Amino acid sequence: MQDIEALINNGLDFLNKACEELQAGQTKFSVVSFWTAVEIMIKVPLVNEHWTLACSGKKIERRRYLAGDFQSVTYDEACARLADVLEKPLDKKTAIVFNKVKNHRNRVVHFYHNELSKGEQQQVLTEQADAWFALNRLICEKWSSLFGYELSMTLAEYERRILHNSEFYARAKFLHPPVQEKLAAAIREGESISDCCFCGYAAALKQMLIPEISIYDKTCLVCDKQDVFLDLDCPQCGEAVMMETGNDDFKCGSCGYKSSRYEAFNPTPVDDRDESDAAGCSICLRIDSVCPFTSLYYNFICTGCFSVHEYVEQCERCLRWSTDVPAHSLTEGCIFCSTNNLLHQAT
Repeated sequence: MQDIEALINNGLDFLNKACEELQAGQTKFSVVSFWTAVEIMIKVPLVNEHWTLACSGKKIERRRYLAGDFQSVTYDEACARLADVLEKPLDKKTAIVFNKVKNHRNRVVHFYHNELSKGEQQQVLTEQADAWFALNRLICEKWSSLFGYELSMTLAEYERRILHNSEFYARAKFLHPPVQEKLAAAIREGESISDCCFCGYAAALKQMLIPEISIYDKTCLVCDKQDVFLDLDCPQCGEAVMMETGNDDFKCGSCGYKSSRYEAFNPTPVDDRDESDAAGCSICLRIDSVCPFTSLYYNFICTGCFSVHEYVEQCERCLRWSTDVPAHSLTEGCIFCSTNNLLHQAT
């Protein structure tokens, strides 16, 4: 398992280098680094099956393999073994885009690459972008069980960073056929599409999470940015204000009304508790964000993360109200008891 993890980390190092070189305008070097990452990542399923599948030559020794003193399979050999041994061949589209980048890399390393002249760089960048998206799909979807959640998230973060720093890559992702197909399907089905607050492209799909109280998320098909929102009526003018999860105060763009989030969610308290008695949320662990909320379905809502709750209870040990209090809280305490102790120590 260690050799697999080391292989993956090595591949991610080259992906990171390719990102940095791309951002620095070093297209030629970025192609070489990116292709090295592809060659490494392609071998991960082979090593996962058995380490010998990543080795070439007549004499294969475990000792030399562990020392890194062995002949590794070429890209073409790795693809053949993926298909013939693992029965997991690269699909034709992925193979085509990989081969284009491989050819660019070979010309950069072995010959003068005419296509990297200033006037024709866009073609090379476009083809590298296509290969990047193909590699991302392999790791995050088809081979996700091999790479694991954390490493898949690391790769996703690399892609978000590239999309944020490179207008070229962001536009290439927006125009990528799979993204355009999903957007077209969403439009046909009448789904709401808006501009992404992160990358700026009109590719954020709205999905209702709790329609009764207008809680929904927006997921961008370009940068994968996902945020949860709630449309809250302004206590003063009644206009709906789009609230994002977090701690920012409430502000109405129509009438200019401002207040704390708690006051905006609970403008007319239904009991004797005010903002100083706000309950703690067991979901996001904010200690004073849960307030009563008028709804036919839920009695309380966290003003920070928008999680909804049927009731709140008071811990017998720390006396704090929260959404999750154990039955024997006097002896066991609650999840906020340690938080309260730290606060008292700080003061």
